[in-house]
Amino acid sequence: MTGVSSVWLDPLRTALDEGSPVPVAWFFRDDDAGWADDRLWPLIEVCAAAGATLDVAAIPEEVTPTTGAALGRLAGEATIAIHQHGRSHVNHEATGRACEFGSARSADDQAADLTVGRDILEAAIGGPTTGVFVPPWNRCSEVTVGLLAELGFAALSRDESAFVTSFPEVRVCADWTRLTREGGLPALAGTLAGAVRRRAGGRAEDDRLTPAVGLMLHHADLGAADLSGLAQLLDLVANHPGAECVPLASLASTAGATQGAADDDSRT
Repeated sequence: MTGVSSVWLDPLRTALDEGSPVPVAWFFRDDDAGWADDRLWPLIEVCAAAGATLDVAAIPEEVTPTTGAALGRLAGEATIAIHQHGRSHVNHEATGRACEFGSARSADDQAADLTVGRDILEAAIGGPTTGVFVPPWNRCSEVTVGLLAELGFAALSRDESAFVTSFPEVRVCADWTRLTREGGLPALAGTLAGAVRRRAGGRAEDDRLTPAVGLMLHHADLGAADLSGLAQLLDLVANHPGAECVPLASLASTAGATQGAADDDSRT
């Protein structure tokens, strides 16, 4: 791996040092399993080396038998956790932002894709998923949320800027790809430091925010320098008394109502 100085983590390290005596939970969600999977396995190795369970959002119709078998084995070993990432990651909106489960689709069509997608993914991995639904592009409609409850899903995971819902939700607050492209690793560290400070002392006062710090990854975008930087971040989070790595699904049972604006700039 390309070497990366750890100086970029200093703002985050300071925020953790100044934080709550109760460790803030962190989770790491990687989207789009089924695409560019040659880059997924190195990411899983980096997380496993740090003892962090990687939350893998898998596209049911894109997961090959080979990938499905490997993901199922790794999930059985608790190296990863597998979440349903839509059905086919296809945009159904004629105008506006891309969305697979948006307002242009009927409840019946959405329900069919939710259930068929779940069946396809569970068949591919040889067992159940976590029950957490991760909508492509981090977007879905209010109809989708109601269907998730009816169909027995455990929780939803989107970006913290998404609209309010009373359904259990565990949100990401930072996008590795977007932040590093806009401002490099220092921009990422600054965002994460701010996230830690907002969560210090327990549940965030702003109801938009999941108490945990959730980092969204896209393995297809991660080169050697990214993986090196991520390894440094994981080492800090795994070993600092002010932080702990937890699987996303473990937060779902305590996730309450969340709130936010409809504007969502996240890319998945």
